Amino acid sequence: MSSPIKNVTLHNTEGDFVESLNRLQKVDTVPILTETLAFPEKTGVTPSCVLLAEKVEHTKAEIHIVQNSPLSILPDSKEVHYGVVKEELEKSLSELNDTLTFINAEARELEKEIHEEESWNDQISDVVLDSLSKRLNEQNFETNDAEGAKEKLKSEIADKITKANMYFKQLLKDSSQFCGKYFKLPSEEEFNDVQKKLRSADKTVTVRNMLSLKDIISELMNKCFDEPNHPYIVLDKRYWPPYVELLLRCQIVVRHTDDPRRVKLIPFHL
Repeated sequence: MSSPIKNVTLHNTEGDFVESLNRLQKVDTVPILTETLAFPEKTGVTPSCVLLAEKVEHTKAEIHIVQNSPLSILPDSKEVHYGVVKEELEKSLSELNDTLTFINAEARELEKEIHEEESWNDQISDVVLDSLSKRLNEQNFETNDAEGAKEKLKSEIADKITKANMYFKQLLKDSSQFCGKYFKLPSEEEFNDVQKKLRSADKTVTVRNMLSLKDIISELMNKCFDEPNHPYIVLDKRYWPPYVELLLRCQIVVRHTDDPRRVKLIPFHL
């Protein structure tokens, strides 16, 4: 709100400054032994006069601005003052309302952006959760498949072992029947004839003490699995020489390189 300004006499102020300037010029004619300031050099003018002259020029410029500026003069009336104050308050209130409207609009924009960010975060969370759930299900499925494959492999190995045991028992049965049918122990007459031909024959050994081909093969196999590092058996009078010779000729057994009395089964299983 503009304040009222009364008429001001400007000429008296200018005259006072001029009078003061004349008095200072008289005083400055007396030399003063002090440190002087650096002022522009003027013929016949002291530094104090220069400073005062500059102040006068500055004051004249201000007076010129005030004289040429439009003055808002209000009459001494309460109604007019009340109207001016009311107008200024209404203007301020309008500006505040505009500011409030702008702030509310900015707040609505911020709320909209926050809502969009929350919605986007929810969507991202759903996508990440779905991805993790699918990955976990795939991992569980792979684990179940691995466990199923392991159980299946165990079952297959167990079936193979069962079949191998059955085949082994059948093979033992067939080999026992084959040896019992085609490779029987010699009769008393055959045994005595062989004993007569052998100079080193032991008279204490009888046909009843002899081992059959089945027993010889069984002993060789058991020795091979029980003591794989030393699978040799020692031949003595109980082993029928023709059977040992048969096994050697058929390359079923082999003699020890240092001890011919020792033989072992050739490792067919390796």
